[in-house]
Amino acid sequence: MVAALLRRLNAVAHAPGLDHDGTKALTPRERQVARLVGEGLSNKEIARQLCIEVTTVKNHVHNMLRKLDVSRRGQAAAYLQAEREATTRTR
Repeated sequence: MVAALLRRLNAVAHAPGLDHDGTKALTPRERQVARLVGEGLSNKEIARQLCIEVTTVKNHVHNMLRKLDVSRRGQAAAYLQAEREATTRTR
C-alpha cells in the first residue's frame, strides 16, 4: 500500500496545474482541516477547534479528498505526511 501511495504521490507531483508542493491547490482552511485529520480528530472535534459547523468541516474534507484524489481520510493523511517527508528530504 505504501508503494502504491508513493507511486501516486510521484505521479501527482509531476502533473501540470499543481501548486508548489505537489498537491492540487488546497485552500488554507482545507490545509488546516487536513492537518487536524492527520492528527486523528473527528469532524466534530475539528469543528469545535476551528469554531465552525460540522457540515462545514465535512465540506472541507470532501473537497480535500477530491483534490488529493483519494477516497478516505486516512489516505489523505498518509498522502500529506508522505508529501511533507518528501519535501523535507529535498530541502
